[in-house]
Amino acid sequence: MISNAPFMPSDPSERFAMIFRALQRS
Repeated sequence: MISNAPFMPSDPSERFAMIFRALQRS
């Protein structure tokens, strides 16, 4: 998915949450 993103938590759920928030911000 996003490999060189500045935010990549170790937790899969946290990662998904970060991506989802980023999409919502668009």
